[in-house]
Amino acid sequence: MFKPYARLLLADGSKTEVRNALYQGASNTTTFTRGGVDQVKKVILKGRVASQRSTGSGGTWQNRKVTVTLRYRQQWGEWFDGETVAVDIDQFTTHDIELSQTMSQGSYEVGLYFLAEDREGTFNSGSVTYDYRDENKIANPYQKTLSPSGSAQTFRHTLSIGNPEIGSGWEINRILYFAKVDIRLEVRNLYRYDSKAWGQDKVKGRARVRLPNDRGEYNTYEKTTSDDYFKETWEVTRFTDISMRWEDVVHKDGNIYPEVELWAERAGYDGQSQAGSFYEPNYVPTSLAYVHIRDIAATIYYQRAQPVSDAPLNHFYWDTTAYDLGATDVSVSDAIIHWTATGE
Repeated sequence: MFKPYARLLLADGSKTEVRNALYQGASNTTTFTRGGVDQVKKVILKGRVASQRSTGSGGTWQNRKVTVTLRYRQQWGEWFDGETVAVDIDQFTTHDIELSQTMSQGSYEVGLYFLAEDREGTFNSGSVTYDYRDENKIANPYQKTLSPSGSAQTFRHTLSIGNPEIGSGWEINRILYFAKVDIRLEVRNLYRYDSKAWGQDKVKGRARVRLPNDRGEYNTYEKTTSDDYFKETWEVTRFTDISMRWEDVVHKDGNIYPEVELWAERAGYDGQSQAGSFYEPNYVPTSLAYVHIRDIAATIYYQRAQPVSDAPLNHFYWDTTAYDLGATDVSVSDAIIHWTATGE
C-alpha cells in the first residue's frame, strides 16, 4: 500500500520587455528602476549612452566616461550592485551597453545607475561659431620726393592706420586697405665728372616707385631716359589716380606690408670739365621720384567666438530587459489523483 503524492512544476521560460526609459539633460547621474518580476533567476539589461561637454572654448570638447551599474533587490529589500561597465567617450557617438546578473530565483526589482564624468584629454570637433563686427578708419595722406644730390638712394616707408583697438574677447580676422596714388618720375642724362680726364661718361637718369599689392609683393612704376644725349631738361612721366587695394590676413597690426619704396639714380654734372678751364660744372640730380598717397582708408573686420556652455549634455537609454525565469512549484492538495499502476 502506498500514499499518492503529486507535484506540478511549470517549465523554465523567458520574457523580454521593451523598456524605453530615456534621460537627456545636464545631470551626471540618473537611476532607472523596474518593478518586481516573479521567479527571476537571471536578468539582461540593454541600453545606450552618450555624453558630451564643451570646454567653453570654441570647438574643443572634453573627453568623457560613462559608468553604468546594474542594480537589483528583492521586494522592499536592500539594493545590490551587480555588473558594471565603463564606456570611454572621445567623440559625439552613442555606445551600446549590455549588463547581466544571475541571482537566486525569486521576485526582484531591477535598475540601472548611470554616472557620467570627465576624463583626461580633449578633442576638437565642428566649427567655431563667431560674432562679427567691423569698423572703418582713415589715415593721413603721405607724400615723398626723392632726388639724390650724391649717390643713388633708396627710401622706404610703412603706411599705417595706427594700432586697431581690438576690445575684450575680439580678434582681427582681416584688414582691407584702400588708397589713391599719384606718381611723378623725372629723369635726364648728365655727365660723370673726372678731374683728371675728360668727363665724357654719362649718368643715365632712372627713377622708380614700388607700391605693395594684394599678394604681398610690389607693383613697380619706373622710368629711364629714352635716349643717350646729354641734356639738362627733364623727361617727365606721371601715373595719376591709381586705385590700390591691400588685404592683410597675416600681420593685422594696422601696417601695410611691404613698405612703399622710392629709388633714384645718383647725381651727375651739368657740364663737361676741361683742363685749365675756370668753369666747374654743377653736381645736380639726374632723377626724381615723387609719390602722393591719399584717401587712405581701411575696414577692419573683427570676430569673436560665441560663448559655449560648459555644462554637460548626457543621453542615457534603457532599451530592453530580458528575464530568465525558473520553474514554478505548484502545490497540489485536497485533489483527486488518478494513478495507474503498471507492472504489478
